[in-house]
Amino acid sequence: MVLGFATEAGGRASHTAIMAGALEIPAVVGIGKFITDVSGGDLVIVDGTHGELILDPDPDTLKFYKKSQSTFKTFETSLVQLRDLPAETKDGVRILLMGNIEFPQETTHCLERGADGVGLYRTEFLYLGRQTDPTEEDHFAAYRQVVETMKGLPVVIRTLDLGSDKFATEDYGERNPFLGLRSVRLCLQNLTLFKTQLRAILRASAFGNVRIMFPMISTLLELRKMQNGPR
Repeated sequence: MVLGFATEAGGRASHTAIMAGALEIPAVVGIGKFITDVSGGDLVIVDGTHGELILDPDPDTLKFYKKSQSTFKTFETSLVQLRDLPAETKDGVRILLMGNIEFPQETTHCLERGADGVGLYRTEFLYLGRQTDPTEEDHFAAYRQVVETMKGLPVVIRTLDLGSDKFATEDYGERNPFLGLRSVRLCLQNLTLFKTQLRAILRASAFGNVRIMFPMISTLLELRKMQNGPR
């Protein structure tokens, strides 16, 4: 029932913005102070394309955006006719178009749009609204659902990218989570959490074409630890 939203803080690369895109909700984030200027019942336009929030639009502006909305819907519908055509360059090179997903149910969108697989399956959603870490069964159920829905098409599961503006059930006291203790580095410090996810991914691989992506690798040593498996 959410038609759109805007926030005073945040950025276009924040997890909030990523989730808005995944849920196909128009959003503008990090636009500064505006909430005190809006009251219940006010008409506003959320322009996610240009990153603008328009309060109390005049008739001409409203007419322009209604036309833009209609044009976009027509364009979106026309793309459906191209979904089964191969993504290929003029000299015959085949390009694989993969979908990025946040939630298991998005695999349906990928298939409807003719994706060649899932190129990035973010797994942080498993920590949403929780006070405890998800179990191996929680991970496995989410991964198996995606893998089985994609019916043999490749699914790249990204291991946890916790830290930065994302959530964890444990406070590590990191002063600079955007560049410091996050993603692979955080997982290597919490092997119980990491091994739980890896076991679930391994189990899910029995049901389809599964691959793993390790986020935020910054040193050769980290890569070798991942290749050899966490001890």
